[in-house]
Order: sequence, then structure tokens, then C-alpha cells
Amino acid sequence: MELTSEHHAAVDRRRRFTVQYDAFSNLGGDFGQWLDYRFAYCDTPGVQIDSLWWDIGGGSYAVYPSEILPPTEDVGLVVWREQGIDWVKELVDQPHRRGLECFWNHRISEVDVKPEGGLDLERLLPLKQEHPDWVIQSWWWQGLWNLASPGLREYMVSVLRELAETYDFDGFQLDFARHIPCLPPGRQWELRDEATQFVRMVREMLLQVAQDRGRPYLLAARVPRTPHGCRLDGLDIETWAHEGLVDILTLGSRSMDVDIEGFRACTAGCHVKLQPCLD
Repeated sequence: MELTSEHHAAVDRRRRFTVQYDAFSNLGGDFGQWLDYRFAYCDTPGVQIDSLWWDIGGGSYAVYPSEILPPTEDVGLVVWREQGIDWVKELVDQPHRRGLECFWNHRISEVDVKPEGGLDLERLLPLKQEHPDWVIQSWWWQGLWNLASPGLREYMVSVLRELAETYDFDGFQLDFARHIPCLPPGRQWELRDEATQFVRMVREMLLQVAQDRGRPYLLAARVPRTPHGCRLDGLDIETWAHEGLVDILTLGSRSMDVDIEGFRACTAGCHVKLQPCLD
């Protein structure tokens, strides 16, 4: 994958602390006060946060205006929507006004919720009912998304393209930690190229959007805390790194012990940043 010098410079931005933040709470009140509260920790003198990654998407309903996904009916977001407030646009603009980087975290497979919120324990998601080949039967009763399905990959990329073309994010993160499996159990490594093809499709799409807007669009992936764990889940991080498909690997989830040296070996000679995390 051919990347520009401007793209490499964006990968090398300073990130002393990256905060992945689920802002999905206390919605629907005074929006100005809500924003002040959300950014109070960033505005505290002396903080060393350089990047904010919003963890508010990846489900089956859009929390922003969408022509692909049906809208969420969360009461608070409905109130703001009726007031003409696009909260996602504000969550992108506010970090930029503070000189902070801003990413969208996309959960590859989420447990399904009702349009109005709360786990959906009764109704099968219509999209999963229409496309059973897009689904892996697993620990979640509705099943999780199956990246071995070409139709699902194309659908997911269309959702991400709409987001990338609508909002001025600095990058996206594909969050494989929420949830796995994303390939048929027992065949993950055998089918690793299917997951790699999805990452490649997202990378190619973001490079197209970056060219149109005139500045880079970075791609990160959140993966298990060890290369062995990645292999078990069918995530071929070595290929991703050596083909230039990702810029950043976020390592682990609720992980105190991360195999930094193992990841360094897998990405040796590649322009990929490693980002350990605490949750």
C-alpha cells in the first residue's frame, strides 16, 4: 500500500495519552453543559491527552444522520435531533478546536440493542434475519458478524464510508475486541485472509476519502494483547503491517500485561505505532 509522506507524518503525531471514550450517557439535557462536562478532563491544566477516540458506534442503529443504518431512538438523542444538534459533528469539532486528534472507534461486532436502547433479548435483528450467512452462531444469542462473508464486508465498508465522508475524523479504529469471534470458530487462522481483506477494503476506502479531502485518514486496529491471541482469532497482524494496511495497533483490552516485544517483532521494519492500553 503506497502511503504519502504527509500520511507518515500524521502517523508520527505525538500521542502521549489516547483516550477511548464512551460518551453515551446523560444525553438529552442542555447540550452546552453536556459538552463542558465531557471535555472538562481534557481542559484541566497539565493534562497530557493528545488524542480522543469516540466509542459510540458499531451497533445496528445510527447515532448520526444516515442513509444506510436506521436511526437510534434513544430518548436523549431524539431530543437533540429535534433541536437540530448533530452531536457526532460536535464530538469531532471540539477536539480539533483544542488541537487534539480525533478518531472514530468502530466495534466490529456488537451485542444487539433495541432502537430505544437496552439489550434486545427477544427480537432478532432484521439484517441478521435477512442475511443468515453474515452471522456466526456464538455466545451472543443473535450471533456475531462473520467477516468471512463478502456481502457483510461490503456492507460494513459502506457504513464506514458514509461516516468518513460525513465527518472530519483524523482516523478510524477497527475494534476487534468488541466482540469476537469475527470468523467461524475453529477455522479462524484458516480464514485469516477474509479478515485481512476487510481491513484492506477499509484502508483503500479511507485512502480514497483522504485524497478527496486533501489530508490523511489513518487506520488503527484494536487487537488481542499478544500475537498468539491475534492468531487464535484469525487476525494476521504481520500481513497487515507489512502490506501497510494499518497505522496503529492498540494492544489488548483490560490488559495489564501486553507482549510489546512480540508485536515489535511482528511489525519490524514497518511504519506502525504500538499502543498498549488500560481499560
